[in-house]
Amino acid sequence: MKLARLRLLLEHIHSHENCSEILRETSQFFTGPDGSFFRLLNTVIASRIDEPDLFFGVNEENPSPVLEEISNAAIQGLAAIELHEAKELDVATYRLSGLI
Repeated sequence: MKLARLRLLLEHIHSHENCSEILRETSQFFTGPDGSFFRLLNTVIASRIDEPDLFFGVNEENPSPVLEEISNAAIQGLAAIELHEAKELDVATYRLSGLI
């Protein structure tokens, strides 16, 4: 599973364009063995992307706390998937589910 591009986008989640790209990237993994994690990540971002103030004044130096939390939980989940650590993936999934 090639997750490098998705990880890079998550590390730079501070724009509407990158969030749109994350939606496209995650949709490629819906049918894989960890599809439920990617569907959840997609749902979390899709539910937030059109919030009018989410990206206002946000950049690399001034990150959005909400986007940072999404990014951190998602990156934790990607690491768990790569390392086949089910418990860690459960933790990341729980963190993401709290952000819907």
